[in-house]
Amino acid sequence: MNSHYRFGAVALFVCCTLCLPGCESRDEIPAAFIGSWQSDEQLTLESMRGSKLVDAAARATFEDDFFGRLIVDYRQYEGRSYFVDSAERPEFEPHDIVDSGPSFVTFRVPDNEKLGLDTERTWYVDEDLMIVRLDEWGFVEVFRRIEE
Repeated sequence: MNSHYRFGAVALFVCCTLCLPGCESRDEIPAAFIGSWQSDEQLTLESMRGSKLVDAAARATFEDDFFGRLIVDYRQYEGRSYFVDSAERPEFEPHDIVDSGPSFVTFRVPDNEKLGLDTERTWYVDEDLMIVRLDEWGFVEVFRRIEE
């Protein structure tokens, strides 16, 4: 074997094993999710009203203009969320995807741990509806695709 070839092969191996693991990986969201979505108050409240896990205090909060105001924007590698009446739009942040397929994506949401909520959330898309299961409450929040 040529010594230049061996050196090149060794250099490539060292580069791949030492350098690449430290490179930032970018999680790509399935194409069906890309775009802007707004919480649908009516469909979400229908789901919430069917849950036995929502106590009276939470139900009153949810019924009082809680849903319908959240906007979620997804790009290929990043996303953000904000309320309709927010004066400012937050910066986009990279996705932290645990698992995905053509019509679902599971995100890691470390901040949920501080709130005592699941640290992973699975979202589903069906044409112009996007749904996230809120297992701790026993219902789903529904979003509709919007144009921005």
